[in-house]
Formats: sequence, C-alpha cells, structure tokens
Amino acid sequence: GMLCLSGWTVWAILSGLIADEMLVPVSLTFGATCVAHCLIAERMAATGVLVVGIMPTALTLALTGDFQTRMLGLSMATIAVLMIRFVREQYDELVRGLALEQQIRENANRDALTGLANRRAMMEAIEAEAARIGSPHWGLALLDLDGFKHVNDGHGHHIGDQLLQEVGRRLSAGAAPGDLVGRLGGDEFIVLYRALARGGDASRRADAILATLCGPARFGDLILPVSASLGNALCPDDSNSVSDLMIIADQRLYAMKRERGERRATALPAAKAA
Repeated sequence: GMLCLSGWTVWAILSGLIADEMLVPVSLTFGATCVAHCLIAERMAATGVLVVGIMPTALTLALTGDFQTRMLGLSMATIAVLMIRFVREQYDELVRGLALEQQIRENANRDALTGLANRRAMMEAIEAEAARIGSPHWGLALLDLDGFKHVNDGHGHHIGDQLLQEVGRRLSAGAAPGDLVGRLGGDEFIVLYRALARGGDASRRADAILATLCGPARFGDLILPVSASLGNALCPDDSNSVSDLMIIADQRLYAMKRERGERRATALPAAKAA
C-alpha cells in the first residue's frame, strides 16, 4: 500500500496534478514515519516503509522544480535517514530490554551457585506436573550429601561451594532425559521424575543418579569422596498430594541415612577387632 501511494505521489508531482506541491509530500512523510514507529519491533518492515514511502518522492522533488521544491525533497530524504537510524537504535534497545527481561526471569528460577533450578522453580514444576490432566506416573527424589558439614568445616566454604557445583553437574548428567534437577538449599537437592514407567523405573533412575554422583572429586591437590542419601516418592503409588510426596521422600531419605549410619557403626568395631 505504501509503495502504491508513493508511486502515485511521484506521478502526481511529475504530471502537475497536485496544486499544492507541499501538502501531499509532507503528509506522506508524516504518515510513513508514524507507520515506521509502530513497526519498530519489525526493523526490516519499518525501514522498508521509510525507504519506499519517502525516498521516491524526496528524490523526485530534489531533482525537479524550483529551489523551494528541491529543499523540500532534501528535507524529506534527511528525515527518512534520521528515522531509519532512530528505528535501528530503538530496535536494538528493544532487543536488549527483552534479553535483560529474559535473563531476570531465568535468574529468578536458577540457583546462583549451581545453575540448577531453585526451590521456587522446582515446586512450580512439581505442582504443574501434579495438575496436568492425564499425567502419566511421575515422582520425585530428595538427595542429601553425606558429610558435607565436615567438608565445610575442614576445608572451607570455597571447597564446599566447588563440591556443590560438581554435584550439580553430576546430577544433571545422571538424570534421565526430561527429568528436572534442582537445589533446595544447602546440600539438599531434588529431582523431578517425569513419565515414569511401571516396574521399578523410579528405582532404576535413582540408581543411575547415585552411580553418576558417587565417587571421588578432585579439587586441586584435594580429593574428596562424594556420596549421598536418596529418598523416592511416587505419584499416584504413594500419594497424589505434592506435600505428602515431599514428606514421604524426606522420610525415606533419612531412613536411608540411618541405615547407612548403622552399617558404618557396626562395621567399625569389626574392623578394630580384626
């Protein structure tokens, strides 16, 4: 439409059809700049409107008529160039603003230390999974690192932070595709199992996570063992309530901790006696 209007304006100027030579070119310039301003989010379209809508008429006026007419043409061309620059700067500013907004949203849902989903993001994802109509079996796992307090106390918080980062990487690598890994805080982590198959799929996923997680980690000259206790809770097998599932997983996690602690306590006197 803008191309047709611009072509008609050029024809009307050359044919002498327009009595007032300033009315239509000025109106065309004003209209093109308004349309371009509305299309700033589409930079190429906005630039095209300015070039097609103003430049043909501006060049026609600059090459024909008296001095006043030529100055009008040059003024129109100048306005078009300035508006193209304005459109480019506004578009770049819009892109930067959207990128910053996206970064803020991501930071609000990410744990600053590990880059995993934080507590808020994990609970939102779990609630969404629970509310999904026709959702297949799903579940969650709570993990707690073994001996993390001793790492902080014995080697410093900087080593503790590095250990948490390594754990985050290992959990992400050990989780099944589609599952979501997050950090609740401290040395507590959580995994959302999505689309669980029947017949021990959750146990297999937990075993894969622990197999990837457990093992020594090197930090410079320091080598630390990495292990964790884990508790699963499944929907709908254990409960349909998110809060109940969190409680059940937590109870199973600490039952595993107690069991492992009892095994270590039993093994220690036997080792001394040997």
